[in-house]
Amino acid sequence: MKLRYSLDVSYENNARVVDILVMNYAYASKIEPPTKREIGVLRDYILYGYSSQIKDVISANLGITKDNLNVINSNLEKKGYLVKHPTNQTMRKINKDLEIIKETVKNFTGKGDCILIKFSKKWKKIKK
Repeated sequence: MKLRYSLDVSYENNARVVDILVMNYAYASKIEPPTKREIGVLRDYILYGYSSQIKDVISANLGITKDNLNVINSNLEKKGYLVKHPTNQTMRKINKDLEIIKETVKNFTGKGDCILIKFSKKWKKIKK
């Protein structure tokens, strides 16, 4: 049985669209949703990529140390939002489903657009 979700979304900018799609992805995939701080970090990775420069910008903008950012990244990896980079084990990247969200948001104009996303994540029960 396939489930489909239809959302009427009003948005202020692409960051808001990313937040909405990530939270719905968490709900649909039955994974633990990111915290406010985590979604702020994840949003920047989705919109701008995962690199040392972006990590520096995130640290400065959120007023957190690089150690704190590393803890957030570790939590995002445990929850399944980030995965190890295939060729550089010290780097991470967003998972395949978030790559779909990234491409969707990049092409989203908000003018009568319809977003239809099929996530590859298997359904599983959230561990509590």
